[in-house]
Amino acid sequence: MIAALIALIALLMLGGAAGSGWTADLEKNIKHAVEDEDRREAVLEATGAHMDGMKEVAGSVTDHFVQLLETHIDFESTGKDFDAVAQQLKADQAKGFALDLKTLKAMKANLTPEEWNAVFTKDQK
Repeated sequence: MIAALIALIALLMLGGAAGSGWTADLEKNIKHAVEDEDRREAVLEATGAHMDGMKEVAGSVTDHFVQLLETHIDFESTGKDFDAVAQQLKADQAKGFALDLKTLKAMKANLTPEEWNAVFTKDQK
């Protein structure tokens, strides 16, 4: 159980901008690929909100990971104590996934397939 939780925490901490298929130059790629100003701004707003939200989730994961470690070293801890922390981490994961889906929806609503491919191509100049 502990190994699974640590793996989940690592996944969440490495998630977000780096772990969700985002390129290092996402903003630059969006500005380069999307000519329509309104759609470009909608995508930039969505990706900015995603990054902000994932920073919040990462902070929560860190707090809950500390709680997990404290629970692990506390002699008095019970299975219920571990389960409580696990539920908090699961909620963090769900929040991260919800942010990913919301951003995906906004991007697909505002990008053509060609723009999508251009945004996520690593060969941008």
